This record gives sequence, C-alpha cells and structure tokens, in this order.
Amino acid sequence: MTIPFSFLFDTTCINSLAIGTIIYGSYRALHSKLFTEEQEEMLEIRGTTAILYPIIASICLVLTFFFFGSISFVMSISALISSFVGIIFAFFPIFSFLLPSSFSKIIIYKDEDSKISIVELITAIFSITIVISWIVTGNYILNNILGICLSVFFLSILRINTLKIVTLLLLLLFIYDVFWVFYSENIFGQNVMVEVASKKATNPIKIISNSFNIDIPLISDEIELPVKLIFGSMALGLGDIVVPGMLAVLLKKFDDKKNTNYFLIFIFGYLFGMISTVFCLLYFDLAQPALLYLVPSVLIPVIIKSTLIKTPSGNQFFELWNVGINNSSSVNNNVANKKKEDDSSD
Repeated sequence: MTIPFSFLFDTTCINSLAIGTIIYGSYRALHSKLFTEEQEEMLEIRGTTAILYPIIASICLVLTFFFFGSISFVMSISALISSFVGIIFAFFPIFSFLLPSSFSKIIIYKDEDSKISIVELITAIFSITIVISWIVTGNYILNNILGICLSVFFLSILRINTLKIVTLLLLLLFIYDVFWVFYSENIFGQNVMVEVASKKATNPIKIISNSFNIDIPLISDEIELPVKLIFGSMALGLGDIVVPGMLAVLLKKFDDKKNTNYFLIFIFGYLFGMISTVFCLLYFDLAQPALLYLVPSVLIPVIIKSTLIKTPSGNQFFELWNVGINNSSSVNNNVANKKKEDDSSD
C-alpha cells in the first residue's frame, strides 16, 4: 500500500493542530479565571449530565440530518457569536505577551463592574476581522482558526473534576461515535454522521441579502461551519479534540497539584490514537470514528500508571477516580489522620 506524500503531510498537519489545540486549551483552562468558585461548581459536569450528553448530541445530529438547511442557518449565526468570544479568549494572552506591557495599563473604558484595556480592544478588533473575513470568504484557514479558538474556549469552560466522570463521558461518546458512523446507515439509509459532517452551510449573509433581493457577489455562497479542522484531504471534528481534551485538562490540573506527568502520557496516547485512526482509514477505506481509537489510547495508559503509583489511600487511581482535583490533599490528610488515630487506639 503506497501512501501519497500529500496525505502524510495533511495527516501530520491535522494531528499537530489537534495536539497543539489541546496543549494550549489545557494551559488556558489552568490559568484563566472566568468564573467564581460557585459558578464553576454549577458548570461542573456530573454523572447525570454526562449521560445526557450523547442523548442530546444524537437528537441534534438527527435534526441536523433531516433539516440541515434551517438548522445550519442557526448554527452559522451561533458560530459567528461564539467564535467572536472564542477568538478573544484564545488570543488575549498572545496579544498581552506581544504588545508592550504598558498597553495593559491603558484603560479606555471603566465603570463599577468592569474595565476595558487597549489590549482587550485590539483583541476584539482582531476577532471581528477574522470572523468577518471567514463569513465573506469561507476560507479554510480562517475556519481552522475559529475551530481552534472554539475548542480552547470550550476546554476552559467545561468542568470535569474526577476520572470517574470523564471516563463515563468518554465511554458514552465512544458508543455514540461508533453507532452513528458504522450503524446509522442501517436505520436511516445513509451514514448520518458522514452526511452531516460533509455538508456545507449556506452563507447566512447570502440568505439575508437574498431575502431583500440584494446581490453581494464577493461573498461566498457556502461556508464550512467551524465544527471541524480541515487540512487538504483530512478533516477532524472538534468533538475529537474537545472530548478527549477534557481528560487532558483534568490531568494537567492534577499534574500541577501533584507534580506528576499524566498530561505527557495523555499526549503520547492521543498521538497513538490519531495514528491508529489514520491507519484504519487507509486500510479499510472507510470513514472512521476517531473516538473508537482515541478513547482507549488516552484512558488505558492513565489508568495503568495511576494504579501502579502507591499513596496513603492505596494508589493514585483512587485519587483520580473519586477525588480528582477536588481537595485531593485534604482527602490524603484525612486518610493519614485516620491512620494515626487507629495507631494511637492500638
């Protein structure tokens, strides 16, 4: 089996974009304070929410399959708004680093609750420029910028604090991905996932302009929605980045607290999973559900390593599984104190 160089190049680029997005998204999740502790607790994904995710995703997928024209318009408008916010969130630290430090101290607007610096204004102008350029041209590079920024933003606002919940979510979405890629054709007559993923949306500006009988020739008729990264012949859904990425964020925060290296293990596991996906794509010449390979590739090494590391409570797997990043130190202290009490009673 001869593999064209262009395919290898596209694969390398899409893998690099995905891994780079997870690394930067984990960094932003670790260092950004978007919400108060009470708000973060409300946003935390728990067992019931994890179970609902694949159900809601399936309903949305079927509705999009049958009513793509109408729903894609809503999705395009939502993408415009969320991408604007996502680009600001992703690029603000970059502009803060690149611009003179004095710019952060220049306040152009201030009231009792908020203030806007010149750096934030420049970032907002940059964001508007990227979003408008994307909606006008539909360029795939701009589409990728939007997709990366959205992934970084979602990784920072979605909260999962224990390995138990993230494992539950990954396994459920693993089943979701496999079913809709491999078995949906038996029910719906078409591969629902592939059909939805391969369609382009009508440009919302075109729809609005046509309703007023205004012709705008420079605007692209159709656009790729920023729900996937595209490079040459390769495409990767944002779900294949964000879903495993939630485990990466958890591990990054755990590493920061415990001085471990689970995040590095995750990156190698993710890379192995992506390579496995591409290999099976070539071998079977069929669309492959990436989570089929990514979920075991990132979960199994973490579970094995955590099981082998001993702690006062037994092993580190217990900490990651039940406690995670929620007061894990206090749990260890409680275990140690209980052991001291048992020793003193003896």
